[in-house]
Amino acid sequence: MKVSILSALIVGLAAGTLAAPTKVERDLPTVTGVLSGIGTKVDALGSAIQAYSGGDVASVQQASDNLVSAINSGNSQVSGTSALSATDALGLPGPVDTLKKKISTVISDLDNKKTLIVSAGKGAQTYNDLTEQKAAAEKLSDTIVSKVPDSLQSLAGTVAGGISDAIEAGVKSWSDQASKGDAQPQASPAAVETAAPSPAPTAAPKAAPTAAPAAAPEPAASDAPADAPKPASNVAPVAAPKPASDAAPAAAAAGAAPAGRCVARY
Repeated sequence: MKVSILSALIVGLAAGTLAAPTKVERDLPTVTGVLSGIGTKVDALGSAIQAYSGGDVASVQQASDNLVSAINSGNSQVSGTSALSATDALGLPGPVDTLKKKISTVISDLDNKKTLIVSAGKGAQTYNDLTEQKAAAEKLSDTIVSKVPDSLQSLAGTVAGGISDAIEAGVKSWSDQASKGDAQPQASPAAVETAAPSPAPTAAPKAAPTAAPAAAPEPAASDAPADAPKPASNVAPVAAPKPASDAAPAAAAAGAAPAGRCVARY
């Protein structure tokens, strides 16, 4: 199928070139220049990755940001060009394939540094960078395809899509880091321990001293005198009988006479 499409392009090459000779010179170099500029940023990212030996990933991050900026800027430049001719389309596969190979090499280098990057707590950040690069590359591919004649857009989509496909390999390789936040590995357990005891001393001592004095009853001594009975000494003289000593002589006197009589009789 590719052969038949290319043959059709060659058949129409003369007519397309004669119809718009200036257009071929103006628009194709714009696209290839964008692809070449992106390739330079890919090389810089590859150098930063190869030099990385652990710890701070600032240099790799900066190179990744520069690549995304180059892709987005290139997309704007291609968007501003006129539609490409059939001749222009024939000039796309070479530069696109060169860029695709560079990206594949960088992705391979990045995978070799995965252990170091994950240990630095930047696995999720790297995954996000790759998805950002892929999204930017897909937009650029769509823009390039939109400039190609309708009859060639299917083939152009396959060619231009190779850029984002190369980045997709890295996205899949780092997908296991997607749900891991970068802040978690940086957290220190000491910070949790110092923060935990703070609420305890403020809440405990307040309730105990205030409740005890409030519940204490008034002294019970004030009620005792009111219920105490009067001394029993005031009643005793009233109930006391008269001394029995007054009756004893009378009984003795009464009994004395019979006793005396019995004695006299004997």
